[in-house]
Amino acid sequence: MAILGYCAVLEGNPPSTAFIDTLAARTGYPAEAFNTLRHHSDIDIGHGDELFALIDHLPLNPANEAVIGTAALQTADLLIEAADELLQSLPGRT
Repeated sequence: MAILGYCAVLEGNPPSTAFIDTLAARTGYPAEAFNTLRHHSDIDIGHGDELFALIDHLPLNPANEAVIGTAALQTADLLIEAADELLQSLPGRT
C-alpha cells in the first residue's frame, strides 16, 4: 500500500520541461544532471490519472487508506526537504 502513496505523489505531478530548465539554469548543473527528470516529464503524462483510477477501484479498508495517505505525505515532505537543500546549496543562499 505504501508504494501507492509514494507513486501517487511522483506520478501525479511530473515536472514540466520549463521547471526543469529553470532548475538547470539556476543551479548551473549540467543538463545531463536532469536527464531522469526530463525523461519522467515526457513519459509520466497520464500516469497519475491511471494510478488514481487504480486506487479508486481497489477494495481498500481504512488501514490501507491510512498507509497510502501517510506514504504520500512522507514522500511530499521529503521532496520539499530535498528542494530546500538544493536551494540552500545555491551561491548567495543561506
